[in-house]
Amino acid sequence: MSKAQRPRGRQKRGLQRIEAILDAAASVFAERGVQAATTNAIADRAGVSPGSLYQFFGNKEEIADALAARYLEEFQATFDAALRDDLAGMPMENIIDRMIDPPVAFMLQHPAFEALFIDLETPSERTESAARVHQSILDRIAAILREIAPEMTASQQQLSAEVSVQIFKAIMPLIVERSGAERDSAIVELKRVLKSYFTSLGAFPGLPPS
Repeated sequence: MSKAQRPRGRQKRGLQRIEAILDAAASVFAERGVQAATTNAIADRAGVSPGSLYQFFGNKEEIADALAARYLEEFQATFDAALRDDLAGMPMENIIDRMIDPPVAFMLQHPAFEALFIDLETPSERTESAARVHQSILDRIAAILREIAPEMTASQQQLSAEVSVQIFKAIMPLIVERSGAERDSAIVELKRVLKSYFTSLGAFPGLPPS
């Protein structure tokens, strides 16, 4: 093995170790919450020594920030991909499905996602990153409203986008705590609420019925 190959091998192993630590942190955060989690518990779950963990992260907050950054990037990509197509002429139910199904699936697949962004006592890299993604989602929903309800003013579109996100946040815990048919019913109820809200805005005039 050449000298050039050895550093690359160490770098690859280092990246793999970081991913293993973040995966372990996700599991521990989901079970205990960020506040109650410890670096020792994360190291144990990752199968590494605390000393090895500290080679990559200085403390628990750095781990939480790194995991949050990974989640937010994936969440943003998921949301953008779902709403990338031209929505003009698409039935209301299909648009709402695209707005709701991918984010719900993502949050159910990553139960630590919510734990990373609750009970933040002081501003941090996590809050700043979350704020950027939150604004990006608001802008995308407002853009949808501009497309399907051009008679609304820009301020109305932004406010309606914010209300839509708050509706999602309010009902999401009901979805998470249920399973099976009850969870499916909660998702249907979320979509029903959003459909009623958008209909009340006159946001889908002239769209074909589903």
